Amino acid sequence: MNRHVFANVLTNATVEAQTMRIPSRYKAVYVLLLSWADDKTGVYEAVDGLQEVFRDLYHFKTEKWTIPQHDSSVLLSQKLAAFREKPQEEDMPNPSEVADGMKPPLNEDFLRIVYYAGRSHIKRGDECYWFCDDTLDSPQVNWTTLETQFGLSDADCLILLDCYH
Repeated sequence: MNRHVFANVLTNATVEAQTMRIPSRYKAVYVLLLSWADDKTGVYEAVDGLQEVFRDLYHFKTEKWTIPQHDSSVLLSQKLAAFREKPQEEDMPNPSEVADGMKPPLNEDFLRIVYYAGRSHIKRGDECYWFCDDTLDSPQVNWTTLETQFGLSDADCLILLDCYH
């Protein structure tokens, strides 16, 4: 068997194994994929590829969002708060369909995944900052401050930081 045939067999077996996995305890999984607007490092290809995996292979609900260069911290904080707060409407049962005594899904029934691809640096002790570019006046956000929002949520959250310094 040549290596191309072997690679195809292995790929097909991997996809088949993934579709036979144990059902999740979550009613839905949401993924927020973050990168900077006007990023010049090529992270968009990685973000697009990961979005396809989450969406097409795992059937998670995905959203890409680029961090703007102006008002970065405020706008990212607002985006994260909205992402953290509530599940999508289509994942909530219609109130007329909820039987008496049956509870609607809670925030803990949903998993949130936040993925960031881009530059970062640890400064001021142990604080993680995300940077738009390598210039001294680069837009930046203090991730250490922003991530505390997820400690306030009842939902599980997985943070994936794909950073370089």
